[in-house]
Amino acid sequence: VVSNQQARLGISSVNTAALGGVSGLLYQLGTGGSADLTSDPTTAASIVEEAINQVTSLRGRLGAFQRTTLETNKNALNDTL
Repeated sequence: VVSNQQARLGISSVNTAALGGVSGLLYQLGTGGSADLTSDPTTAASIVEEAINQVTSLRGRLGAFQRTTLETNKNALNDTL
Protein backbone atom coordinates (compact mmCIF):
# COMPACT_ATOMS: atom_id res chain seq x y z
CA VAL A 1 0.00 0.00 0.00
CA VAL A 2 1.42 3.35 -0.97
CA SER A 3 0.88 6.65 0.81
CA ASN A 4 -2.19 7.74 -1.17
CA GLN A 5 -4.14 4.63 -0.11
CA GLN A 6 -3.49 2.74 -3.33
CA ALA A 7 -2.26 -0.82 -3.54
CA ARG A 8 -0.33 -2.21 -6.47
CA LEU A 9 -0.02 -5.73 -7.75
CA GLY A 10 1.90 -6.79 -10.84
CA ILE A 11 0.38 -9.52 -12.98
CA SER A 12 2.52 -11.24 -15.56
CA SER A 13 1.17 -11.95 -19.02
CA VAL A 14 -1.12 -14.95 -19.25
CA ASN A 15 -1.58 -15.22 -22.99
CA THR A 16 -0.78 -18.35 -24.97
CA ALA A 17 2.62 -16.98 -26.00
CA ALA A 18 3.64 -16.57 -22.35
CA LEU A 19 2.20 -19.66 -20.67
CA GLY A 20 4.26 -22.83 -20.64
CA GLY A 21 7.89 -23.42 -19.84
CA VAL A 22 10.92 -25.41 -20.86
CA SER A 23 8.73 -27.91 -22.75
CA GLY A 24 7.25 -25.19 -24.93
CA LEU A 25 4.53 -22.58 -24.95
CA LEU A 26 0.77 -22.99 -24.98
CA TYR A 27 0.32 -21.55 -28.47
CA GLN A 28 2.37 -24.45 -29.87
CA LEU A 29 -0.50 -26.84 -29.08
CA GLY A 30 -2.64 -25.53 -31.92
CA THR A 31 -3.24 -27.61 -35.03
CA GLY A 32 -0.03 -27.69 -37.02
CA GLY A 33 1.98 -26.34 -34.09
CA SER A 34 5.24 -27.94 -33.06
CA ALA A 35 3.61 -29.61 -30.05
CA ASP A 36 0.09 -30.37 -31.24
CA LEU A 37 -1.63 -33.38 -29.71
CA THR A 38 -1.43 -35.57 -32.80
CA SER A 39 2.30 -35.17 -33.38
CA ASP A 40 3.66 -34.94 -29.81
CA PRO A 41 1.15 -35.69 -27.04
CA THR A 42 3.83 -36.08 -24.35
CA THR A 43 5.22 -32.60 -24.92
CA ALA A 44 1.69 -31.21 -25.19
CA ALA A 45 0.83 -32.67 -21.79
CA SER A 46 3.99 -31.17 -20.28
CA ILE A 47 3.18 -27.74 -21.70
CA VAL A 48 -0.36 -27.89 -20.32
CA GLU A 49 0.95 -28.94 -16.90
CA GLU A 50 3.44 -26.05 -16.84
CA ALA A 51 0.72 -23.58 -17.90
CA ILE A 52 -1.62 -24.88 -15.20
CA ASN A 53 1.13 -24.43 -12.61
CA GLN A 54 1.70 -20.84 -13.74
CA VAL A 55 -2.01 -19.98 -13.60
CA THR A 56 -2.34 -21.68 -10.21
CA SER A 57 0.55 -19.63 -8.87
CA LEU A 58 -1.00 -16.41 -10.17
CA ARG A 59 -4.35 -17.30 -8.64
CA GLY A 60 -2.59 -17.87 -5.32
CA ARG A 61 -0.91 -14.47 -5.50
CA LEU A 62 -4.23 -12.78 -6.32
CA GLY A 63 -5.97 -14.60 -3.47
CA ALA A 64 -3.24 -13.63 -1.03
CA PHE A 65 -3.46 -10.00 -2.17
CA GLN A 66 -7.21 -10.05 -1.70
CA ARG A 67 -6.93 -11.57 1.75
CA THR A 68 -4.01 -9.57 3.14
CA THR A 69 -4.58 -6.21 1.50
CA LEU A 70 -8.12 -5.71 0.25
CA GLU A 71 -10.04 -7.49 3.00
CA THR A 72 -7.81 -6.05 5.72
CA ASN A 73 -8.40 -2.51 4.46
CA LYS A 74 -12.12 -3.15 4.01
CA ASN A 75 -12.38 -4.37 7.60
CA ALA A 76 -10.43 -1.36 8.86
CA LEU A 77 -12.77 0.98 6.99
CA ASN A 78 -15.83 -0.81 8.37
CA ASP A 79 -14.46 -0.40 11.89
CA THR A 80 -14.17 3.37 11.43
CA LEU A 81 -17.80 3.69 10.37
